[in-house]
Amino acid sequence: MYFETRSARNTTSLWIAPPFMDGISPHSELPPAPRLLLTPLARLHILTMPKTWTLKVDNYFQANPHCIIATAHVDTFPTDLPLEPNIREPNRKSTTHRQILDSITTQPEKFFSRHNGIVLCANKVKAGKDKLELEILEASEGGSDGIINGGHTILAFETARSYKYNLSKARVKVTIHIGLVEEDASYIALSSNTTAPVDARSKTNAKGDYDFIKSYLAQLGV
Repeated sequence: MYFETRSARNTTSLWIAPPFMDGISPHSELPPAPRLLLTPLARLHILTMPKTWTLKVDNYFQANPHCIIATAHVDTFPTDLPLEPNIREPNRKSTTHRQILDSITTQPEKFFSRHNGIVLCANKVKAGKDKLELEILEASEGGSDGIINGGHTILAFETARSYKYNLSKARVKVTIHIGLVEEDASYIALSSNTTAPVDARSKTNAKGDYDFIKSYLAQLGV
């Protein structure tokens, strides 16, 4: 059986109908296409498909079967990772954010050695030659994956990019825990965020800003 068809240029051609349409008139109404029926479990699986994020890395190693430590690029680091496991909400006005932003924008090539790094958890990790693909199962999907420690750091990355800073030489250490349950993720987040902050005078002294005073006092014999 042949059906007459028309293209956009009003040219007429013949279309060969498949065998199952034998006996159907070219002018008759075709039966409706069958509907795809999904079970409730299949619908739930589609709605809760975990999302993936990609980290561009220079290198990485597996510290243990459930932990990977990597050197990641800052200029392409995803800044929309979930923050559910992190116990502190990042604040652009905080001293922590300002200090990290200053470090990443003034000497990006030294950021890796001057920063503690980012800690996160993922449901699964797919490792490639120069990238890590993270499968993240968020709290709304029944998981507990995302940033454990480093919310202010990622916020500083986002701020620096918005001001068009060149971060191509910046790297950051990333610790990735794989398959953590919520209790373990919360424990790591709590222990990572309870360290007493170093006071401003100690930081100034560590940077050598008081060296001239020490030298002067030494000359006086004090």
